[in-house]
Parts: sequence; structure tokens; C-alpha cells
Amino acid sequence: MQRDGNFWVLHVTRENREPVAGWASTLEVENPLDFEVFNHYIATHPKSPFVNWIFLSAVTPEGRVKWT
Repeated sequence: MQRDGNFWVLHVTRENREPVAGWASTLEVENPLDFEVFNHYIATHPKSPFVNWIFLSAVTPEGRVKWT
């Protein structure tokens, strides 16, 4: 996390080691209803990329671990 003006930015590294801004927030309180419908879709709909693609992986001494 790094401060950038009014935002806190989470930087992530791609597989080619290229850092990119992965998430940014002012850390202000958000309305939970804005997230509930979206989160339900993203976690359950058959056409959601989060149901069908690998988005996170970690390298360990034993090899790469992937979460879907």
C-alpha cells in the first residue's frame, strides 16, 4: 500500500514482475448495498470470470499454488 494524494494504492506484481496499481481507495466508508449485488453476481454467476478463471497464484518452495 502506498499513499498517492487522497488515495491509498495497492500495488501488485504481474508474472512478468511488472508492478501495477491493483486497487485504490480513499478509505472512506462505503454503502454496503453497493457491494452486495455485485459480489453475489461475481461469486455465483456461471458467466462470471471469477467463477471460471484463475486470478490468484502464489509461488512456494513446492511450486505454484493457484486459487480460483
